[in-house]
Amino acid sequence: MSKPASDRSASPALAERIPATLGLLTSDLMVSSRVRATASQLGLGLRQIGPGDGLLGIDLLLVDLNRDLPGQLARLAGMTGAGPLPEMVAFGPHMALLELRSVAQGAGVRRVVANSALPQVLKMFVKRREAGPVVTTVNKA
Repeated sequence: MSKPASDRSASPALAERIPATLGLLTSDLMVSSRVRATASQLGLGLRQIGPGDGLLGIDLLLVDLNRDLPGQLARLAGMTGAGPLPEMVAFGPHMALLELRSVAQGAGVRRVVANSALPQVLKMFVKRREAGPVVTTVNKA
C-alpha cells in the first residue's frame, strides 16, 4: 500500500525530484531568454511574474534591475504585501552594484549580484536545495 501524498511530500528524496520554481520579474525578453535557458539546464522551472501575479509556488524570485529601476521596485513593493515572500535575488550591471544594493535592500531584497554572477547564484541555489535543510544540534553539557 502506498503512502498518502502528504506523507510522500516530506521525503527528502522526493523533494530532490520536485523541481524548484523560479519567479522572474523582468520586462526584458533577452534577460528572460537567458534566465530561462540557464534554469532549464539546471532543471529549474521558470515563471515570468507580471503585474498582479502572486508568488505562490515560487521558491526563488529573481528581480531584474537592469532597466526601469523605479518601475521594478514599485512592482516588487506591490507584491511584498501579499503574504510571505520567497528568497529574492536582484541582479543588474556590475558598475551600479553599490547603488542597486542600497536601493534593493531598502525594498526588502537582501542579495544583489552582477548579471554575470546570476548563473552561479542559480547553481548554488540548486546545490543548497539538493543538500536539504541544515539541522544544527546543540550539545548540552
